[in-house]
Amino acid sequence: MRKSSSRLDAASSQLEHARADVQLAGVADLFRLADSRVVRSQDCVDLLCQRLRRAPADDESCGPASGADDAAVRRAVLQGIAARLRPSDVAHRGSRERSWSALHFDPDGAVLPDADLSGVCFGPVNLQNE
Repeated sequence: MRKSSSRLDAASSQLEHARADVQLAGVADLFRLADSRVVRSQDCVDLLCQRLRRAPADDESCGPASGADDAAVRRAVLQGIAARLRPSDVAHRGSRERSWSALHFDPDGAVLPDADLSGVCFGPVNLQNE
């Protein structure tokens, strides 16, 4: 269990990195960990939602690529979550992976630009702005 916890910690640390390529690697690692059930899938979902709640990079203050990089990371998180919430996508990936519909999602305060959540089946989700 300690090894899986350290893998979760490493992926979480990658999400906090300044470079988008490192953040994208952390996103991919969280999806792999959750799908393989090496760690609790809910822990991965919580970290992914936390990344979506982070304030978007400001193009003017962070340089020309920062806004686009931030959008790419958000897009990767949203696409990965949506794919795991669409019954057709889960069935296409095979029985090795399961739907994330039973997991709790808290996107409160999240920035979801151009989110395509068509066809997704959410279970518990918090959509109240508290």
